[in-house]
Amino acid sequence: MDAKPIADGYIATIKRNKGVKVGWFGKFFDKVFNNEKASYLQTFADPMTVARYMDKYESGFYSEMLAELRAGGIKASVLEMNIRQPLEEFLSKHKKYGSGVSKRTITYKGVEMPALDAFLLYMTMNREQALGGLAEAGFAFNNGKETIRVNGFAKGEELSLAELRERAKVEQDELYKQFTEEDREYISIAEKIFNEDCREAKMETDILRQGYSNVAGYYIPIHRANSAKTIDSSSFFDEGNRVSDASFNKDTVQGAKGELYIEGLDEVLDRHIHGISLYAGLATVIDQYDILYNLNMSEDANKPITVRTESENTWAKGNDYFKKLISDLQGISPTRGGGSKLFGFFRGHYATYQLGLNPKVWFTQLSSFFA
Repeated sequence: MDAKPIADGYIATIKRNKGVKVGWFGKFFDKVFNNEKASYLQTFADPMTVARYMDKYESGFYSEMLAELRAGGIKASVLEMNIRQPLEEFLSKHKKYGSGVSKRTITYKGVEMPALDAFLLYMTMNREQALGGLAEAGFAFNNGKETIRVNGFAKGEELSLAELRERAKVEQDELYKQFTEEDREYISIAEKIFNEDCREAKMETDILRQGYSNVAGYYIPIHRANSAKTIDSSSFFDEGNRVSDASFNKDTVQGAKGELYIEGLDEVLDRHIHGISLYAGLATVIDQYDILYNLNMSEDANKPITVRTESENTWAKGNDYFKKLISDLQGISPTRGGGSKLFGFFRGHYATYQLGLNPKVWFTQLSSFFA
């Protein structure tokens, strides 16, 4: 698809509407968005209301892109519900399991670690990209009070990949014999979700975006200890990279020997299901948004004419609102300051809710959009 005619049409609409008056409604928006004391209200404004205002109630870039984002958001929400269904069925069948397993510990190399962390460690030993780090540098985990470090299972030894696999199997056996039947059923469900459901969604979206996918081998996210603090401020693109066999990704470089960070399997599974569902629903739409938003229609590279530049000239605050919305949808933590400390926990969740991702409200959201 040639994006130039589409971008050119959007730019023409923005220019044509620059002088359009919308009466008291426009004055209200300008007052809200230009009032520093109320500046964070833009986070809570209805996106379609802002989009319609920016397009001056025509079918323009912002309203059409928001329609695409809402459709992608619904796709992500449905996918996430479907992926989670086996977990819900398991917890419904074993009603006391969730509260019980969170209180248990498993012994590994003389160290007591949370059972859910031990489950993730067991599974991580199946991933080739993790073996070098686990063997040489070991891993860190938090027991709820402090961070504990465990030495590598083959520190100082120069082992081939085949030898590493054999040694890892011995470590796994020591863990596995401490697991209950319910633990093993839970791990089996998690493995299926990772290696079938999430893998399929990731690979299909990769191919749509770039024509290929670099997902291979046992599928489970891995994270190095030296970057563990960035987990909660990363995007769904970052979450996808944790399962890619990509040489540029420091977490997944083949043979990397950096210390790993081990969390509870429930946390990692929950974050990855959510991240990959968003990736599958929204990544291609955000790619499209970025292309059309930044495509330069000017022959002078020093004086670009894009949707971005024309939007900034028309209504800079509204333009900033949409940049923040796109950022929040990807799960990128906002810059500290303003209201972000107070509302930072809304990060991606509020943005996706605004797109109608909550199954109970999306039909209402969509009906109001098409009204």
